[in-house]
Amino acid sequence: MHCLLAAVPLLLALQEPSKAKRIEGGTAHRFQGVSFDLPPGWKFRSSSEGTALVPDDANQGGVLEEAYFLLSDPAQKSIDGEGFAQALEEAVGKLQPGATRQGTPKGQTYGDLEGRFFRYRAETDDGRAVDVRVHAFMGSTCACALLAFGFKEVVAKRNADLKAILGSMTRAQDGAEAPPDAVKRIPGGKACRFRGIAFDIPKSWAMKSSAEGAALVPEGANRGGVLEEAYVLVHDASVKSLDAPEFGRIVEALVEKLQPGAAKQGGTKKRKFGALDGRALVYRGATEQGKDVEIRVYGFMSGAGACALVAFGYAELVTRREEEIAAILASMWKPKSNVREELVGEWGYMKNVHNDQGGVQTNTFLTLRADGTYLLKGESSIWSKGGGDSSSTTHETGTWSCTESTLTLTPEGGEARTYALEKRNHPKNKNDPMIVLDGKAWVTTTRRAPWPD
Repeated sequence: MHCLLAAVPLLLALQEPSKAKRIEGGTAHRFQGVSFDLPPGWKFRSSSEGTALVPDDANQGGVLEEAYFLLSDPAQKSIDGEGFAQALEEAVGKLQPGATRQGTPKGQTYGDLEGRFFRYRAETDDGRAVDVRVHAFMGSTCACALLAFGFKEVVAKRNADLKAILGSMTRAQDGAEAPPDAVKRIPGGKACRFRGIAFDIPKSWAMKSSAEGAALVPEGANRGGVLEEAYVLVHDASVKSLDAPEFGRIVEALVEKLQPGAAKQGGTKKRKFGALDGRALVYRGATEQGKDVEIRVYGFMSGAGACALVAFGYAELVTRREEEIAAILASMWKPKSNVREELVGEWGYMKNVHNDQGGVQTNTFLTLRADGTYLLKGESSIWSKGGGDSSSTTHETGTWSCTESTLTLTPEGGEARTYALEKRNHPKNKNDPMIVLDGKAWVTTTRRAPWPD
């Protein structure tokens, strides 16, 4: 059973009736965790440059008169404030040099989403008016916008369609299911997942994850720089039952590593943790200075093997957290896995850009497992002729789900990211199937048949 320390989110609220209005005869799409409709005659097109919304009759003369894009900026976590406004100014400036903002941003409601409306104006060299309209809203993890750009009178003709698209926006549900009645959500808590198990943590806590496990961190814990208390989630995929001898042996080894000589208090107790069957074990020991130490192990099963929430520290501090730990355990449940078998396996994204001055190389691999978990790992390298080379690595685990047109990754301790999903075969080697996520092509590294035409 491997230990680790680490993070994070959902505000529990009553479900209000949706304000979003579906477009009759339209087609449903998703972008960055937001679902919306396109009117009949519009197309949704993703590429490495971005996502375009394309009316059938646009630019028929072969000249760019109008364009409609969906944009997102992972660095922007709010559509308010100077950071977002400055990023928007830079984006509009690249699109239409010399464009100036008209008035102040206006608050808007786009279906179920709160948004902001920005308008910019410019002129072509021959004096023709150009309109840039930016409808900003929050996606699942970052700021997004629907941008309308073109000659003023041409863009104005799309007002009704744009209003309908924006009015259909709502948070993508991805078939989200309600937890069983036995589960008690934490009011105002943060929704988290670990090895496919959903649970809440108190609002003031954080969850921090790594490849080995996760830490649940109360606000203000260990402020003196000394480890006085710790709450970690651990797992072991080799253990298939909480009643197996292997579970007991691994727990004993873990306890001995945390606090040598700690003794088990009583027997292993069967418990219910929300909708999960569990086991509770308590061990006590003492430091060399004679201070009481307590280790509480709460075991439960996930689709990835045995897991446990381990509370460890000075006895009085662990006892003080008892009510919060009980609330976390009471919120546990296992959502159904919403996966598609044809996507199970490994996919690779590779990018290599270089010139005489240097270059960038990225190799990233996404493993989608049948149990609804995933592994995302990769490495990026940057080098230049003058030196100063650097590299970075990615290692992320979590759960995944999909629809016919979207793939959602929910990292442990993080927020869900939803990508537009397309299935294509490699343009040069038709026998190599790919998945295209928000315009980026990932080629299979797992042997599989090409997608049907």
